[in-house]
Amino acid sequence: MRPGDQETAAEHLVAMGARPVDIGQRSVPWMVPADPEGNEFCFLSSRTMP
Repeated sequence: MRPGDQETAAEHLVAMGARPVDIGQRSVPWMVPADPEGNEFCFLSSRTMP
């Protein structure tokens, strides 16, 4: 997986049992999934620092 490839990583998380959760995050550079037990966590894509 390439750094910054959040979509591929998100698909991998869903394949392992995570599900997307909408907590009102709107247009932010991260997603919030929940694990199979319902625990929510933030998933951020990597980025290059200046």
